Amino acid sequence: MLQAVESIFGILETREMLDYYFGCYTRPGRVADTFGEELPEIHGGEILDVGCAAGRTTAEIAQLYPSARVTGIDLDRYSIGLALENAWENHLQLLCEGRLEFMIADGYHLGRYLPGRTFDAIFMMNNLYFRAHELDDSRLREILGQAKQRLNHDGYLLLSGNRNYLILQETARGTRLRNRFLKRGTRNEHRRGMDTLVRCALG
Repeated sequence: MLQAVESIFGILETREMLDYYFGCYTRPGRVADTFGEELPEIHGGEILDVGCAAGRTTAEIAQLYPSARVTGIDLDRYSIGLALENAWENHLQLLCEGRLEFMIADGYHLGRYLPGRTFDAIFMMNNLYFRAHELDDSRLREILGQAKQRLNHDGYLLLSGNRNYLILQETARGTRLRNRFLKRGTRNEHRRGMDTLVRCALG
């Protein structure tokens, strides 16, 4: 399946979209409910929400980290429009303070976007988790590698889906596994996917 994607820089790109999971599921309080007490402490700085869809999780992250600037990105122009509309109606103060923003960008090719910007945390919720068991290791290492390159020293990469999660931290000694959680009853393919994510992130 081919789809044209226009980036925030006005560059029209055409590529296969087979790597992507296009679900838009969310619920109020999903970030806090998923990670609970394992959410890392971040004071100030910048946070990136990859695959933000309608922006509700992005706004929640901004509320959880009131001194950070939070950017939500998504491939889908329509979703970014919904995110901006939702933020304008419900989180106007965050927008006016410059603590919340949205843009069209490809979270699986971060090397092409957001030039010069690095982050204290990158959230990837409800996207890569659902595709990890189907992508080969080289592709996963490429996606994760580009994300890790955008992290500041001791920055965090948080991946999740269906309340399962994986938390990685970039340190001076390399990538560290901070925590992982798989609830009882998780489907076997998603267990394999989580194992693959850990292997590719740490390998």
